[in-house]
Amino acid sequence: MISSGALKIDTTKCFTFSSGIISPIYCDTRMLISFPEYRKKIISEFLELTNKIHNIDCVAGVATGGIAWGSWLSDRLDLPFCYVRSEIKSHGTKNIIEGLVSNDSNLLLIEDVVTTGNSLGRAVSQIRKITNGNITAMCLFSYGFKESIDLLDGLKIKLYPIMDLHGLIGQISDKTQREDIVNWSNNPLGWNNERKR
Repeated sequence: MISSGALKIDTTKCFTFSSGIISPIYCDTRMLISFPEYRKKIISEFLELTNKIHNIDCVAGVATGGIAWGSWLSDRLDLPFCYVRSEIKSHGTKNIIEGLVSNDSNLLLIEDVVTTGNSLGRAVSQIRKITNGNITAMCLFSYGFKESIDLLDGLKIKLYPIMDLHGLIGQISDKTQREDIVNWSNNPLGWNNERKR
């Protein structure tokens, strides 16, 4: 992740997540789709993780970050693919799930990055409206926030990340940056206020 340039660290200006959380670290996993060598490596790691899951009938991508990865993975697994929109399409069939999913399909849900887990949780809720099958999730990167862990536990969803924040911290060579990120990870909501004091 670090060697690809997808990991951005800036403890001064920081980054703002869609959830509003201020962070000294940002994983720009979408840039990885432009590099075949990283794509192949990531898909290989997803494939390895699928060995932990039984009976996958369909791969589903969470819009928009999980669509490309889910599509490539479903192709390698020779399985159907669908994706879950963030909101209902305003025209045509007004679908929120694009692609065919049977009412007993066991789905593997792919997301790029999990922060609060809200987008993954919304996708799970939509999928459960049309299938009674099992749902398992994978992502490229998880921040491992308690909020996301509690949310997914409540939904009875097992998440398999290729990498999480704790694994990433060990790869950061700059001691000051590493300490800042550890402090932030312990209190992501309050870290920015503490930093300004």
